[in-house]
Amino acid sequence: MKSLDPLIVVVLDHDHWRLAEHQVVPGTLVVFRSANALVDGIVSRGGYDVVLVTAPDDTGCRVAVHRDVTGRALMRAVSHARAQYGERIALRTTTVEAEADLELASIGERAGSLLAFAASRGPIDNDVDEDAETGDWFDDMLTWRGLV
Repeated sequence: MKSLDPLIVVVLDHDHWRLAEHQVVPGTLVVFRSANALVDGIVSRGGYDVVLVTAPDDTGCRVAVHRDVTGRALMRAVSHARAQYGERIALRTTTVEAEADLELASIGERAGSLLAFAASRGPIDNDVDEDAETGDWFDDMLTWRGLV
């Protein structure tokens, strides 16, 4: 199989990265969107810049350098973020570890919200009144979370 020769590889799925990593040539900029993948050591080979570029939120976009082999990883990450999200996007630097903590906190917050929603719904009643309009609990959950 022929080696890939891109200047930038954006990793969207960790499983595909494991399959493709051996084909990435030295000097490539590898952009991840998940800090936890980097903390977990998904990148095993060296020779290329590895950065984190988060999706924009209400404060902008965050950029972190995980590995800098070219000495220009931060500059390359910023250039990628501006090309991806626009020249006017607000950018902040961060660390991979701080972003991993934020990702874990976000997962915990969502799990807590779902538990609170489930508790607010009361016990599950197995005696269903066929004539009553019970509605769909999943639609209620989406509405409660503001996703509908």
